[in-house]
Amino acid sequence: MDNYLSYLTWQFVKYMLARKIVLVALLPYLTYKLQPLDIGCFGPLSHYYGK
Repeated sequence: MDNYLSYLTWQFVKYMLARKIVLVALLPYLTYKLQPLDIGCFGPLSHYYGK
C-alpha cells in the first residue's frame, strides 16, 4: 500500500485478528521481487482456470 501508514490502524488489526485473517505487510519497494510470480505461477493458473 505504498508505505502509507494510515492503512494500518489498530482497529484494522483487531478486525483481522477477530476473523483469523493473516496480515502480510511488505516492505516498501519489495513488490518488484514478486512480479516473477505473476508470470511464472499466477499467469498459467489464471489461463487454465479461465478454461
